[in-house]
Amino acid sequence: MRSAGKHAIVTGAASGIGLATANRLARSGEWNLTLVDLDADAIRTAADFELDGHLVHPGDISDPASVESVFLEARKVLGPLHALANIAGLSTLDDVKLEEVSVETFDRILSVNLRGAFLMCKRALPLLRESGGGAIVNVGSVASILGVGGASYVASKHGIVGLSRHIAYRYANENIRSTVVCPGPTATPMIAISRAKGQVPVQPGVIGRDAEPDEIAALITFLMSDDAAMITGSVHAVDGGFSQH
Repeated sequence: MRSAGKHAIVTGAASGIGLATANRLARSGEWNLTLVDLDADAIRTAADFELDGHLVHPGDISDPASVESVFLEARKVLGPLHALANIAGLSTLDDVKLEEVSVETFDRILSVNLRGAFLMCKRALPLLRESGGGAIVNVGSVASILGVGGASYVASKHGIVGLSRHIAYRYANENIRSTVVCPGPTATPMIAISRAKGQVPVQPGVIGRDAEPDEIAALITFLMSDDAAMITGSVHAVDGGFSQH
């Protein structure tokens, strides 16, 4: 077991915002990381830091058995947990209008985006309690605030806000914080596909570029830190002004 630093679990760590968050946390030298993604080899290839002392674990956050495996190994290798960053998510980008959404698509998207966050948070809470408290940061979307995006995606990301606020309300007296980060258009492969399908309209009065994944990661890592000790139950848009319209 690596003894120095605090322990955080980061899901979706192979690419995009998850990878940017892992890179930031690792570079700070303050965190020992359990990095989770369906493709563990992709984490090893993409990580911009030395993986020695960190744990890379394949995981399907929608599967209870897989989630249990992640937490058992994380606890065994890196010890008590101090933070969880739930960043893994899914959009099939084929559910623009509700009447066109299949039950299979709806179930698949909610199983990852909402059920997955539920499973990860449920399993993290006892370990955060063991550490005397800590932080959960769930990544929603501008679709957590507005109706823009696919119907099942919007439903799942609104659900993230409710889940996070429940945790903030029920666990504040145990020094466990829960917040939501809601990115707007961000320079990841998904955004190009979304635009091609007309799911990201052009809005007036917004900063005229996509966010970089590291800009989202900057807020996530702050909310995980002790500097954010009085921040819980809050929803933070990082969208260049998108959600004000």
